[in-house]
Amino acid sequence: MRTFTSYVLISAMVLLVFSCSKDKDQDNCKTCPSNAQISGVAQKGPFLNGSAVTLSELDPSFNATGRVFNTNILDNSGAFQFNGISLASSYATTRVNGYYFNEVCGMQSAAPITLEAIVDLSAGNNVNLNVLTHLEKPRVEYLLSNGSTFTDAKQQAQKEVLAIFGIDADSITIVNSEQLNIAGPTDGDAVLIAVSSILQGYRSESGYSEIMADIISDIRTDGVLNSGPLSDKLYAHARALDITAIRNHVSDRYANIGITATVPGFEKYVNQFVGQFNNQTSLIAEFPASGDYGVNLLDPNNISFSASGGHSFRVDCPGQCSQVKVVLSFVSGSGTSVGKWFMNVALVNNWTVQVYDNVIHQQVFTSSTPGKCDLELLFAEAGTYRIEYYEGNETTPSFTKTITLN
Repeated sequence: MRTFTSYVLISAMVLLVFSCSKDKDQDNCKTCPSNAQISGVAQKGPFLNGSAVTLSELDPSFNATGRVFNTNILDNSGAFQFNGISLASSYATTRVNGYYFNEVCGMQSAAPITLEAIVDLSAGNNVNLNVLTHLEKPRVEYLLSNGSTFTDAKQQAQKEVLAIFGIDADSITIVNSEQLNIAGPTDGDAVLIAVSSILQGYRSESGYSEIMADIISDIRTDGVLNSGPLSDKLYAHARALDITAIRNHVSDRYANIGITATVPGFEKYVNQFVGQFNNQTSLIAEFPASGDYGVNLLDPNNISFSASGGHSFRVDCPGQCSQVKVVLSFVSGSGTSVGKWFMNVALVNNWTVQVYDNVIHQQVFTSSTPGKCDLELLFAEAGTYRIEYYEGNETTPSFTKTITLN
C-alpha cells in the first residue's frame, strides 16, 4: 500500500512539474499561439473536402515536440481550421494529404498527394499550404540547422525555389509562400499558379510526387537545381500547357463552389519559364522502340524501316489529360497506290483516326485518352514519308522526322 501511494505521489509530482514547465514556456513566449484559431487553405489546385491536415509543434530550436493537432479540410475550396491551439513556441509544421482539383486537366485528381510547410505563427495565424511551401520546407530546415534565422532561411529558400522557374524574387512584390493563394489578385499569387501548373504538367499523381521529391533532394543543401534532366522535364510539360484552359479551369472551379475568384496573370510566368530554354526539344510522352505490332514508327531515334509487314504506331501519354497529335504524310515513292498505307481498325488502341486524304496522301492521328496509344500500320509501297508530332496545345510540331521504307 505504501509503495502504491508513493507511486501515485511521484506521478502527480511529475505531471505537476510538466504542467508548470509548459505554463512557464507559454508565459515566456509572448508570440506563441494561445487558445488560438489557426486557419488557411491547402492548394495544389484546392484540396477536396475531408482531406487530412495536421499541425505539429516545434520547440524554439525547431525540433518536433511530439504534440500534433489534427483537422480536416472543411469544403472544396481547401479551407481548414484548428481551434483552441496553444503552443510552446511560434514554430510549427503543417501537412495536408488528400485529393485535389487538377487545374491543368480541370478534374479531380485520381490519387492523393501530400504538401507540407514550416511556419512562424508569430507572423499571423493564417497559413496556407501549396507547392512553394512544400519545396521550400527541407531547404529551410537545412539552413536552420546551419545557423540561419528563421526569417533569413525562409526568404533565401523562397528566392532559390522561384529561381528554378526563372523568377527573380527581387523583381516582384511577394509575401511568404504560406500567404499566397491561387485565388488571390497579386503577382505572388500569379507566380503560385504558374509554378503549380508547371509542376503538375500532364503528370500522374505519382509522377508529380516524384518530380517534387527529386527537386527537393537536389536543392536541399545548395539551393540550386543542378540536374539538367529535371529542368528538361519541367520544360517539356510547361511547353505543352494550355494556359487558356488552366485559367478557365481555375475560374470555373471556384464559380462552381460558390466563390468569386480573381485569377491573376500567371500566363506571363509560364511563358517566361518556357522562353529561357530557346525552343529545345523535350517531350512529355514516351516512345518505346517497339509496340504491340512491331517496330515503332514514332520512335524519334529510328528513321529506317522495312516496307513489308506491320509496324506499331505507338506513343505512351502520361497523366489524366495529356493529348498528342501525329500527322503522317507521303513524300515520295515510285508506286502508284491510291492509298499509301492501311490499318486493321480492330487493333486501333486509343487513337482517333481521321479519314485518309487521297489527294495529298495524309492522315491525322489524335490520342483519344492518356496511356498507351498503338495501332498496326502497313504500307502499300516503299518510299519516303514524313511524321509531324505535336503535344498538348502546340501549333508547331514538337518534332518532325522523315522516314524511309525499303
